[in-house]
Amino acid sequence: MHPPHGSEMSNPMMFDMTPGLNRERPQNFIRDSDENKRFDKYPKLKQLLELKNIIIKKRSTPARYINCDLRTFDLGSLGTKFDVILIDPPWKEYYDRKIHNLDLLNSMHIENYDLNGDINNDRDKF
Repeated sequence: MHPPHGSEMSNPMMFDMTPGLNRERPQNFIRDSDENKRFDKYPKLKQLLELKNIIIKKRSTPARYINCDLRTFDLGSLGTKFDVILIDPPWKEYYDRKIHNLDLLNSMHIENYDLNGDINNDRDKF
């Protein structure tokens, strides 16, 4: 692919040749990627985006995790409710790869743990 010549360069209907010249795919170039300039032509959308960003900054919290042993750690001591409590035990597929042993999971008796008091939403309790 060769660069356009003469009058083709000034033709506003000519598509952008940059991706082809750089041997990159056009989908690798994101249009209006700068968030501050993206909605300059659309003031209502720009205002909506600004308001949304303000709300997100006020309400969002960074993701956190605790690597702990549920047999000994009291989640209630943290003084907060959780949206998600993710337990990643040694699943059978891990066992099949001979990385972990299922005896640990069976000996934990997860069904006996009362995590319901530490979950934020009643409908998500198990």
